[in-house]
This record gives sequence, structure tokens and C-alpha cells, in this order.
Amino acid sequence: CGFLSAAKPVSTHVSSPELLITGASTTFSSSKPIHGAPADRAALLQHERSGRDFHYLLKNIPSGKPLELELGFAELIHTQPGQRVFRVEANGKTLIDRLDIVAEAGGPHRALIRRVSATPVRGTLDLRFVGVIGDAKIGYVRLELDGQEIVIGPGAPRLAQTADVAPYVSDSGDIRMDMMHRPLPVGMPIGGLGTGSFEILSDGSFTNFTINQNWDSPIRTPRGTFLAVMAKSRSYSGEGRLLRVANRGLANAFANAPPMSECHWQARFPFLQLQFHDPQFPLRVRVETFSPFVPGNAAESSIPCAYVLVELTNPNTFPVLGAVAFSWEDINGRGGSGYAGDVWPLVAAPHHAEAQTTGLSGIRCYAPPLPIERKASFAGEYFLGVETSGVAVTRLLHWDPSSSLIPWWKAFVQSGRLPQSKDPKSISSHLNAPSGTTAIVVAACRNLAPGERRVIPFVLTWHMPRYVTLDQVVDSAAYTQRFASALDVATAATLNRPYFTEMARAWQASLVDSNLPNWLKHDLLNAASRTVANSTWFSARGFQLLEAPEFAEGAWLAYERRALAHAFLLPHFPELVRAETERTAETIINRSELPRRVGTLHRSHVSPPSELPAVDALAAFLCESLALAKARLVDAAWLSARLPAFERALGGIVATTGPGPTGISAITTFDELGVPHSLTMPYAGGTAVAGLAAGEELLGLIAAQTPSAETSTREMLRRLRAMRERIAREYLSAAFYGDRLLWRFNPYDVPTTDSTFAAAFAGEWFAAAAGLPNMLPDTQLESALESQIYESLHMGKVPPLAAALCKPPKCLSTPRLTDAWLAAVAMRTGRADAALTLLRATHEQCLAVDQNPWGAALAYDALTGAPLAFPNSSTMAATWAILPAMHGIAFDAMEEILSFDPHIPLDLAEELHLPIFTPTFHGWLDYDGGTRTGVLRVVRVLNPHPASPLTIRRLKIRSVTETLATPITLEPGAIVTFHLQPPENMPH
Repeated sequence: CGFLSAAKPVSTHVSSPELLITGASTTFSSSKPIHGAPADRAALLQHERSGRDFHYLLKNIPSGKPLELELGFAELIHTQPGQRVFRVEANGKTLIDRLDIVAEAGGPHRALIRRVSATPVRGTLDLRFVGVIGDAKIGYVRLELDGQEIVIGPGAPRLAQTADVAPYVSDSGDIRMDMMHRPLPVGMPIGGLGTGSFEILSDGSFTNFTINQNWDSPIRTPRGTFLAVMAKSRSYSGEGRLLRVANRGLANAFANAPPMSECHWQARFPFLQLQFHDPQFPLRVRVETFSPFVPGNAAESSIPCAYVLVELTNPNTFPVLGAVAFSWEDINGRGGSGYAGDVWPLVAAPHHAEAQTTGLSGIRCYAPPLPIERKASFAGEYFLGVETSGVAVTRLLHWDPSSSLIPWWKAFVQSGRLPQSKDPKSISSHLNAPSGTTAIVVAACRNLAPGERRVIPFVLTWHMPRYVTLDQVVDSAAYTQRFASALDVATAATLNRPYFTEMARAWQASLVDSNLPNWLKHDLLNAASRTVANSTWFSARGFQLLEAPEFAEGAWLAYERRALAHAFLLPHFPELVRAETERTAETIINRSELPRRVGTLHRSHVSPPSELPAVDALAAFLCESLALAKARLVDAAWLSARLPAFERALGGIVATTGPGPTGISAITTFDELGVPHSLTMPYAGGTAVAGLAAGEELLGLIAAQTPSAETSTREMLRRLRAMRERIAREYLSAAFYGDRLLWRFNPYDVPTTDSTFAAAFAGEWFAAAAGLPNMLPDTQLESALESQIYESLHMGKVPPLAAALCKPPKCLSTPRLTDAWLAAVAMRTGRADAALTLLRATHEQCLAVDQNPWGAALAYDALTGAPLAFPNSSTMAATWAILPAMHGIAFDAMEEILSFDPHIPLDLAEELHLPIFTPTFHGWLDYDGGTRTGVLRVVRVLNPHPASPLTIRRLKIRSVTETLATPITLEPGAIVTFHLQPPENMPH
């Protein structure tokens, strides 16, 4: 998106104006029309920039003369007064106070235009937007300079910007940050599953904290949270640096603390590394941070902590005293949601106390006892500490980060220690914080010999003891069942740091060391991080994924999209998927239908029932249940206990069908995107067929294992099979003319879910997730893939929607989801090169639009590329479906069959060296396409019943099944060899 345009030629009497945007902010666009403004203004108001506190700095303009500004606003997200209130300042003076767009404009998507006057100072006009309730926002700013019309806003074409964003290199995960660039406003999420997270930007700033259980109301860049270093030799005075990079977007600098000059920033989930450089600083500094991530163990991956490891290296020929300080601004109590009035400030009297445990010294920040009510959701405690081995530790219980100077900086730079006062070991910090903000510091110093390298390990932990919904239902974070305090978390985290480091690094290395294309390695790593940022995990309500933080008011992911996001979650944390599936079954049994959502973060109720059940959600539930059964993650008793849920889900699909080719109901959970969905035969039809096929297998398993239910179940199986075959015929009749796919668009040119080229392949995706064969006959599947892949790559800004056939203003495209469907199906059917080409095109286009490698919207406008729905959607994890489609390894633990059907893109030079992640085991594959031989090594087994070992008795290599002379027990270290016979005309 551009930011600034000149509607008239630039005057020769002034320098070209330049724009700088500072502070954390994001852009958003809506295709809904804006009412109450001329067409040109209305078009600008379909785009917005928002953030808690951000600036438009307009430079190179005449000083001293008042300018008339036109500020344009329209509310694109909220619908009620009081949900967003903010102020606008110009060079420190308030222009508009407590602006509530919905209240003043009379509703959402209505223009509100304000005209104000402001005077530039020293050639700069500094417009500041500050949120009071929720984020501030602006549609556009318009002004005139000597006959030059200037328009600023995300909907305006770019004219000039003094500092470009430091580019992200998708092939390496790198950003090279220096003073000539601005950082991306987002970073890789750091945190545990369901614990909340934070980010460190490429300039070293800490931001976007959701560790207060404030997932959809993040805390932006606390001023008092940062790292600092010092170095001193005997013959020189000390040098100190903030571990931040001086840049034009840095708004939180302190006058007496210089930043570093450069940073090499690299994100490879779950590790983030920052290498700082300054030619005047005598030590080399590298920071590495991560949170525990142990695939196959959800509990160990949901610890509310972050390790921050600061490595100091002395490259000199003489000793140097080195020290690191970690300052933490106490954010206790800050939180809320997108609901009107649900914004909470800092707690009135936070306490800070020195604390230590074996090998660890630090400070606890904790809230006083609070009534069990909503505001208590965002209050708890933090612990910041450092491992004490080989270092001298000093602590400071309070300082005021609102000051322009760091009061302890001089002492730290001179000695590597914090100033010590006569304060008690525990204080109520509000007594010393007239500004209302307070921070703590923990510092560690050590003498470094020439050439010595030393890692100083800090640990940050948090503990929020309860969560109270808006309707006063009390719950607690799941981690509170294992840890009583933040200090307990820190003790366990420190004790197990070597183990957590080893496990996380081994998982990361399995992707980094593979021969996947570099862009795909990093796309998979980035997509995995979204599961951390979007997950909640409560004691009573269990684990859930949010649709998208900061949007949809804390709504949990719609069921079918949650199931599709399990392309990553199921093989890594199958116990979480099993728990979700169990809750879904309970919902179906208790409510006789599956609602679109099972609740929201802020309210305990589920969404009201739709007119008819959602076909895709019911199909996803059945397919996911079958996947668990085939992986032997559930047993016969589990399946039998959920027979009523399976029967009701199948009945719900059957109830949506009727006679004729358009007989499949249009009720799908995709209708939450706000688009019409009449006649959605390819999407709903494909998912219905897959759901019925999964249901047949589930009922067959139950009948085989439960003789008492065999007769009635077999009769239902017969009826279901007939129903599935009828729907499949109608589906093919409606969607295809011979082998040609017809139903890309409905007869009325109204964009729907079926406007996407990939809609017809949704059934194939659902079937693959359940280990079922393709739903479409081979001839139709091959023909449709050829045409759809070609058109997806050549139509529209954001595939797979063909712009030429789309009727504005709504041209919906869901590329990170539907292209994942299409690419995975293409890969499994032998079109490996086309699959990667399509996936990379989507990856690059979405990255260019979002400027966020760790988040992508669910839906975009295919003509403009503007995000339309749910930025940072959890469905980004759907990219992981490409990996099993490529290596072709699947294990049916019930049938004891290991399948192998590899597909090698040309870029991989006839070889596959890939990690294998299945719900049953993890391993490593080496396959040589030239000799058609492969070796699978089992690394880890995810067997919930270790007393009953898993066994491979048959191999299915492509379509040929053979029985092993000696069964192979599935255990770490087990080796399976493959040899593929070259069938005629078989594509790789």
C-alpha cells in the first residue's frame, strides 16, 4: 500500500514533501462501500491505518504557516459506539479529543470528515494518533502546499517516504537493520501454546505483548522494556549501548543511552537471533530468544516463559568487563478486548520483590489481591531473572521509564552494576511511580578474557492465575494447574533449559537441514509460529485457536478452518486435536448440531444454530475423527462412545441434501466472510462427499468392533453409501461438463466461496486429511487441476480468483487456504512443479501485501490485493499440507500399513531429504529418485498406549501392497527401506 500522493504537480517553490510513519501500526482494507462522502473520498476511506500510538511525520514543508487539514475517518471493523475512542495531536497539541467514529458518523462504514488547522514546526508536521479505548485509526489526511495537493493514507499511491522498511529475505528469514530503515511493525511470536506471546522487532524493540491474556488487545512497545550492554577495559571509560538500532522509526529512545548502529536479525521459529554491531563498542553482542517447543508434548510446549540469551564475545587482546541489563516495564493489569468499555489500565499498586531460587536471581512483579471479576483476567505476576553461575548480579526494584533519561545508566556504564540504595527487598512500586509507570532491572556482569565468549542466560516468565469472561464465567490458564507462580515457572524453565534447547533446535534443524527450497523452509517455520500466537488454553474450556488476534472480538476458529489448520497441529500435538474433537462431539450430542463456533475468548456461549447444519464443519469433524482412529490415537471404546455424535453429524449432512444438481445446502461456515453463498455446489458438494465417506469408515470400524451394534449400523452404512454415491453423481453433473470444471462462478456473477478456483478440491483436502482416496474420478481430477493451476497463476493479483470474471466490488480470494488445497492435491497427483510454483506465487504475493512473514489474512480482494478478513489467520498453517503430499508417507496404525508415494519437484534434483511428521511418529526420509530407493528412519513415536506397540506389517508403495516377511516394530531407531518399481508414464 502507498501512503502519500500528490494530486497536482509538485510546486517548484518547496522541496518534495517526505513522509515517515513511526510507531507500531497496521493497515486494513474493506470492500464494503462507504456512505456519506464523494466517490474519491469514499474510495480512500475503504482503507485505514490503525495502532495504539503511531505518527505521520510530514517533512520538508514550510514552517510557521498554519495548514488546513482534512482528516477522513470511517469505521471498518467495529459496529457499536464506545468500541474505539482515540485522539489526534499535531506537534504535541490536541486537534481532536476522544473521537468515537461510530457515535459521530451514525454507524460503521459511514464517512466522518473533520477539518482542522495545524502549524508545522521546523519543517515538520507531526500528526500523532493515540488510542484511548482500543486502537487509534485514520483513513486519510489531505492538505495543500503552494498549490500541491497532498493525500496521506494507505489508499493513496506512494509519492515519497524517507525511510523504507528494512526488507525481509524470505529465503533466509533475515532482516538487515540500520539507521536508514524502519523495522517491520511485527516480529516472530515468542511464547508457549496458549500462554500469550510477544515479539522483538528487527530494531531490537519489544512489542505486541499478549501475555496478560489480552490476545486481541496487544500491548505495544512498553518504553521501559529493553536490553542494554556495557563494556569497560582498565585503560578506558565504560561504553554502554541499548540493544536497539538507531532508526527513523524509533520513538522510544532515551537521551543518555545510545543505541547500536546495526542489527542482523534472523527468525527461524522457534528461535530468534539478533547480532548487533557498532564499530565504537568493544564487544560483539548476539541475542537469542525462544520459548519451549517440544513436538509431541503439548504440556512442555505450553510453558509461559521466554529465554533471552545474551552472548558477549571479547575480540580484543586485553580483558574487558562486560555486562548485560534487562529492563522490564511492569504491565500488570493492562488488557481488554474489542468490546466497548472492556479496556483495563495498570493495577493501582503493583509489588516488586527480590526473588531467587537455585542458580537463579531476579525480581518478582505481582499484583495485589483483586476481586474475582473481569479486570482480574489481566493481572498476575512476572519474574525476570538471570542464571548466576560465573556472573555478579545486581537488581533494581523500581525506576520510572516515562523519563527522558535512564537514571541508572551512568552507574551501569561505569561499573556494570546497578546503583544500590537502601530500599527494602520488596516494595509497592506505586509509591515511587508518580507517572503511573514503573520498571525493574536485572543486570549481570563478568570479566571477559581476550577471545572469551560468554552467554548470559535471562529468563522471563509470567503467570495469570484466573480468567473471567464478560459474562462472569471464571476459568484459569491451563498452565496454572502445573505452576503456582511465575517463580515456579522460572525454576522449572531454568532446570530444563538444556533439554528444551535440544528439543527445539532438533525440530528446527529437521526443516533447515532438509533439501526443501529455502523459501518453503521458512514459510513452514513461519506458519508454525501462528499456532503459538493464535492459541488459547484454559483449564475448563481447553485448547482453542483464535480466528485472528485483534479481530472478530476473540472468536475461536470456525470448525472447518480449525480442522484445516491441523495440517500442522495434528502431527505435532495430536493430543490437542483429540481434545478438541471430543469437545466437538459433546457439542453435537448436547445441541443436535455443530455450531459455526464453540465460543469466543470473551464469552462462554456458543454461536446460535444456523438454519441448517454447516456441511463443511460436519464433514471436518467426521474426517478428523477418522484420522485419529487411523493413527490409533483413539480406541474402540472412544469411537463407540461417540457414535451418537457421528450419526447426528451424518444426519446433518443428509438433511442438507435435496433432489437435483443444486441440492447441496449453501450453509457453510465460510459465510462468515460476509459474502453471498448461494449455489455453492463444488465446495459444499465436495466436502459433503468426503464427510459421508469418512462417516462410512467410522461406522464400519464401530460395527466391526461392537457386535451388538452391527445390524443397525450396517443398515445405516448401506443407506449412507447410497446417499454418498447420489451426491457424488449430482456433484459431478453440476460441476463438470465431461472433464471440464464449470462451476467456478455461479450464474449471477456474485462472488462466493465457489468463485475460487480451488473450491472444487475442498473434498480432496478433507479426504486426504482422513487418509481417504480421492473423491473425484481421475479424469476429472487431472483435467480440473491442469486448468485451475494455470488460471490460478495467471489471473488476478492474489490467486486463485480470476479478476476478469469477478464482479466488483467483492472479489474474494482466500489464497493461503485455497491455494494450499490446490497445491497439496496437485502434489499428490504428480504435479510437483506446478504445486510449488503455485504455492510460491501465493507466498510472495501475500508477503508483499501483508508485510508480515508470520501472518496472512484469510481473505483478500483479488483485484487490489487488499486484505478483507481476519489478518493473521490461523489457517496460515494449512501450508503444512504440502509436506506429506511431497514425501507421500502415511501410516494407518489400525491396518498396520505404511504407505509411500513420493513426488519430487525438479528443484530438488531427483532427491528428497525431508523430515516426516505424522500423528503416530516423526522421522527422516532419504529418497533417491534416480535409483527409486528410499530409507525412512524413525526418530520419535507418539503412541498414547506404549504398552501396545505399533507395528508395520504391510508396505503400500504407490498402489502396490506387500506383506512384510518380518513385521517392523515402530520405535525410535527403526529403519524402513523402500524400492519403487517404475510404472509406465508415472510422473514424479
